[in-house]
Amino acid sequence: MVHKYERRRGAAGASEENVRNIQRLASSLQRAVSTGRASRSQMRLIDRHLNRHLTTSVTNILHGLGSISSRTSNQSIKQRINEISLQLNEIVKMELEGYASLVNRDLSVDPIKIDMLVGVDEELSLGVAILEREVTRMNSKRILNVVGLTDLCEVAGEIGTSAKSRKAILAT
Repeated sequence: MVHKYERRRGAAGASEENVRNIQRLASSLQRAVSTGRASRSQMRLIDRHLNRHLTTSVTNILHGLGSISSRTSNQSIKQRINEISLQLNEIVKMELEGYASLVNRDLSVDPIKIDMLVGVDEELSLGVAILEREVTRMNSKRILNVVGLTDLCEVAGEIGTSAKSRKAILAT
């Protein structure tokens, strides 16, 4: 007989498993930085996790921006939303096969590049998280303002800069 508490624990178990997977991936990155060696399959898992996370968040942001845009007739607000959407669409198009591409044939990696890529990806993820939170907050309010969207444009610009930095690191 299954108790109702066991079912609840199962849902918590899934999120705990996700946390354990993230910890495992972080451990792989730390090991690659400290030893200069990495498994291509582990790096692909990191790429997939990052890609899934960013794509989901950006899709949520774009959906929220579309909702905001449909509620207003103010052309200035619509223009700001369009600017943010263009920046975010670049991230969706961005190829996130970064970590796996840094593994050489002999399974060696450049720890400095990996460390730099982790820093850029952290900035990218943080910027996307800020945008997602603020767009959700703006959607819950009845009044929209250009100033708030201007701030979001700045965050989107920083995200674009991080994306360019990421490309530059991977190109070298």
